[in-house]
Amino acid sequence: MGQRLLQAADGQPVARLGGDEFLVLLPVAHPEGALRAARSLLTRIAGQATAAGVSVPVTASIGVACAPRDGTTAEQLLQRADVAMYAAKSAGSGVEVYDPARDPHTERRLRLVTDLQPALDRGEVTVYYQPKAAAGDGRVVGVEALVRW
Repeated sequence: MGQRLLQAADGQPVARLGGDEFLVLLPVAHPEGALRAARSLLTRIAGQATAAGVSVPVTASIGVACAPRDGTTAEQLLQRADVAMYAAKSAGSGVEVYDPARDPHTERRLRLVTDLQPALDRGEVTVYYQPKAAAGDGRVVGVEALVRW
């Protein structure tokens, strides 16, 4: 995968972060340009590879983070590209741009976690269970848990 990515990156810096995770540094001015470049990389590295005599498909998930919009330090950009990559894996889209709404480390989510523990301690959180029924015969097919704070 590394050699395939090096060829597809057209001379742009490529670094192996560990395991099967790589970083490509691209000099683009807007997230749209980074998204186009990422989709191009995805197309260029896709294909087949042979392992132990067996042909296997080569796929990738790419997360895009752009400075300064998504961060100003290498650590911020790497963490946010990682969030976007996992969003791409989850969505099956291949490429996703960082979206703070999907980031479990955003200030809003961290504040919620900080506020939730004292609410639990004070008994302010109540759980309700609601059955899920089949439309045809009304048979219970599952249960949803709803939390009210």
